[in-house]
Amino acid sequence: MICLLTPVTAWTQDGPLSGRVSLHVNGVGETLSNEFEQVLDFRAYGEDGQLRTVHRIDSGGRADAGGNILVWKQLVFGATFSQVNGSEAVTLTGTVPHPLQADSPRTIVPQRLGQTYRQRATHIEVGWVLTFPDLAKLEVRLFAGPSLFNVRRDALTNVALTEGPPPFNEVGVSLDSDEQSKSAWGGHVGADVAYWLIDNIGLGGFVRFSQGSMSISDTADATSIDVGAFQGGGGLRVRF
Repeated sequence: MICLLTPVTAWTQDGPLSGRVSLHVNGVGETLSNEFEQVLDFRAYGEDGQLRTVHRIDSGGRADAGGNILVWKQLVFGATFSQVNGSEAVTLTGTVPHPLQADSPRTIVPQRLGQTYRQRATHIEVGWVLTFPDLAKLEVRLFAGPSLFNVRRDALTNVALTEGPPPFNEVGVSLDSDEQSKSAWGGHVGADVAYWLIDNIGLGGFVRFSQGSMSISDTADATSIDVGAFQGGGGLRVRF
């Protein structure tokens, strides 16, 4: 017991931050925007057809919450969980073989599809807290560390053709969708500024840049996409 309690006593004598656990909840804005293309080759009527999809991912509402604990002097460990509910707009174009005439591909009318997209991230943080003697209520925390990203989205599957009336100059193309979940590691770096209104409640703001890469697949071959973004926001700070 003496061995366990001795370092705790030493930390609490280093300053007003020692022995503190800090929690934060933020509203977040970010620059998440990603665009990529996929090409699907398929067979129909004994010939090759090709579909091309252009995907654009844009961010929606986002929230972020987490905490950290002081472990030595002004060194802190912590974690933050964030989630963005965005949208994935898909433009579909391509050519389909003719059912009766060889080497007479038909160009489909471009279609726009709306898919769901959700990106979660768990940021594991190592940070250092800066204090200022002349501004006792102000703290700045610099942090960095690994990030685990998880993406859930509607993956396009199962190409189906709908023929128009003879002479079959028009054809419709439809694709089913199936929820896909992928995870990948990346990293982040950032800073948090807190102003303590009273001893254990305050307001703050942060900036964070996070980045990673993961492979996703629809009916086409696997494609690598970027995850993460530049984020900024603010909210409540609590410590005890």
